[in-house]
Amino acid sequence: MLKNYITIAYRNLMRNRVFALLNILGLAIGIACAIIIYMYVRQETSYDAFYQKADRTYRLTMDFKLEDNLDSNARSSLPIFEKMVREVPEIEQSTKIREFNQAFIQYENTKLEEKELWYADEHFFQIFNQRFLHGTPVNALSKPNTIVLTESLAKKIFGRTNVVGKTLKVDENKTYQVSGVIADVPYNTHFRFNGLVSMVSLYKTDMYKRWRKCPDCLRIYGYVALKSNTNFNATQTKIKNLFKEETSNGYLKKVALQPMLGIHLTSKLNGEIQANGNLQFVYTFSAVALLILLIAAINYMNLATAKSMNRAKEVGIRKVMGSYRSQLIAQFLTESLIVVYVSLIGGALLVDLLVPLVSQIAPQPLSFKVFDRQFFFLLFLGGTVLGLISGLYPAFALSGFKPVKVLKGKFAHQKSAVNVRKGLVIVQFTISSVLIVSTIIAYQQLRFMQDQSLGFKKDNLVAVSLSTDRMQQKARVFKQELLNNSQVKSVTLTTNVPGSWTPSRNYTRFVNQQTNDTTTIIVPTHGIDYDFVNTMGLKLKQGRDFSLQNATDTTKAALINEAMAKKLGWQNPIGQRVANFAIKGKIVGVVSDYHFRSLHDKIEPTVYQLMPRKEYYQFALVKVQGKNLSSTLSFIESTWKKFEGNRLYNSFFLDQNFAKQYRADQQREILFVAFATLAIVIACLGLFGLAAYTVERRIKEIGIRKVLGASVANIFKLISYNFIVLILIANVLAIPFSYWLMNSWLRDFAYHINISWWVFGVSVVLVGLTALLTISYQTIKASLANPVEAIRYE
Repeated sequence: MLKNYITIAYRNLMRNRVFALLNILGLAIGIACAIIIYMYVRQETSYDAFYQKADRTYRLTMDFKLEDNLDSNARSSLPIFEKMVREVPEIEQSTKIREFNQAFIQYENTKLEEKELWYADEHFFQIFNQRFLHGTPVNALSKPNTIVLTESLAKKIFGRTNVVGKTLKVDENKTYQVSGVIADVPYNTHFRFNGLVSMVSLYKTDMYKRWRKCPDCLRIYGYVALKSNTNFNATQTKIKNLFKEETSNGYLKKVALQPMLGIHLTSKLNGEIQANGNLQFVYTFSAVALLILLIAAINYMNLATAKSMNRAKEVGIRKVMGSYRSQLIAQFLTESLIVVYVSLIGGALLVDLLVPLVSQIAPQPLSFKVFDRQFFFLLFLGGTVLGLISGLYPAFALSGFKPVKVLKGKFAHQKSAVNVRKGLVIVQFTISSVLIVSTIIAYQQLRFMQDQSLGFKKDNLVAVSLSTDRMQQKARVFKQELLNNSQVKSVTLTTNVPGSWTPSRNYTRFVNQQTNDTTTIIVPTHGIDYDFVNTMGLKLKQGRDFSLQNATDTTKAALINEAMAKKLGWQNPIGQRVANFAIKGKIVGVVSDYHFRSLHDKIEPTVYQLMPRKEYYQFALVKVQGKNLSSTLSFIESTWKKFEGNRLYNSFFLDQNFAKQYRADQQREILFVAFATLAIVIACLGLFGLAAYTVERRIKEIGIRKVLGASVANIFKLISYNFIVLILIANVLAIPFSYWLMNSWLRDFAYHINISWWVFGVSVVLVGLTALLTISYQTIKASLANPVEAIRYE
């Protein structure tokens, strides 16, 4: 029986090649889009899942609250972490890590900069299991001055991986012995690294001893693995009770465990290790995949039911010959499944061709393995479900024909079937219109973020990394050397630069001189040098800038931004007292607000201060003339080499560095545009098929009208009118839904556009023109055909 179904299905598809091809092409494109989106979603939702204890691994987080300012942090302090590990018996293992910062690595003639080095304690591999190529995880980080390298970094330094026992220099004054080499860390983890330095190296330092005595000093990231079958909520309550005293009497308000598996998509804490993903985008792309598949499935339903007249006699004869309705349904579903399975093959081939291109655009590289057992099973299962859903309505509609009426030639298209087809076309183009509107608004928002004034003059600003102890000590001498060049307008030093800012947040106390009211809050503190305001092109709103003429500015003066002044609520903050870890003095000036990070984030109230120690400065900001850029950049580099010799020089333009923050947004926008375009293409393939069938069904009517004097324009209007009405209805339905959808999306941005009504007009025009062009070929072809041939038809 199945063989018979397949044979009949094959013959029918061959008999209607054009419609079969339209169906297969539309489904193949839809399936390819869905597979690519599925790969992205699976990768986003699988972060850290490859660790053996991932489902019971947690990160310690700490919340502080001062006044109305809540500071939720991914970092934790050593005393709090150690007390928790000591007092909570449900904890099976624990480990702590800390960033090493950018390092200069030397081995013989090899010299390179490495940004992904971290300190990790001796228990790290008990929680974060890695595949060791050389060495063993047991003692890899148990001794001071040892380092574990990834395969890639080992090859960069040594040219091979079997290097256990070799020594290398880091930052010229530290020597480490390689104790292990591991396989490269997978991309889908919230903590990527290229090398791990033993934290044991820090245990005897004065700095580490100070950290152990400071419960408010957030210096580590702490992780624990709970014992199997532990009740997480009960453990969370136990931790809350354990720190009841600490959270009741001070600024610390909450100590809690955060599931590691949720970090990438749901965690938005201060001090995150790297930029996390966006759960909203995962939902959005998942919805787009389903909508594209729905459009492709609607194509099949529409074309299958539209061709029902051609198969009415076949159904009638089969019923007269004794076929049951269930057998006819099975036959039509088999036909649907064959179309979908062929489309699956086409879709998989398309994905194989497109993955390398998409990986260059996507926020992260994608991998496609069609012969992966799990993927193959999901593909087959998904294809079967799609085939059944697509074929179910046509199967029931076709199998329901009355044989007597059909064989007597009294069969006519059921009004209900026609209405269903119209409804499905409306659904298709409503989805397409929503996608077009969403794409335009998303593009506008991206352009708004990129073009918005940042509050500082970013052009011709060069940031030079001061990554070595020598350069930090000689930073001001380096600054003076640069100022000797007439092409250099100004130079300043800073702890951070816009676009790469991880703020240092500190307890800061403000005292109103008039009322003696005290406000203590945790605020970002930005270490700057003289001439920062001038070099950045900021405006002094009140007071003065730091000055070399005021020797006490180093420890007794601070600048604040407008947001800070507004938060404090003081009309005149100049002269009011301020104190934190480095200064105890007065506010001497208020500078204009500017964006240190992307427009995803609000401008934060910030304190600016001179650094008491030169090693805090990480960058020199150099404002250069717009002319002779090449020679000026060469001068900056050669000046650097006077101090650092052949050490790798690292500089970048500030505007380019700031723009990098929007790279993920740009990549998502490109993908969204591509998927929206493909959705419209698939919808138009179905519309093309329906137009072709409409012309075929009304060919005699068209011929008679032409004989009676109808013009090409009349015929075009006759065929196109119903389709255009459906497209307009679809656009009307799409407008309120897309407005609500994108308004909700824009609320997640700190700064965003207002939706303009012309966007919906553009969508109507685009969809209308696309639909007209799609059906024009068939209608014009019918209009120009010889009417005699049409009348002789059948």
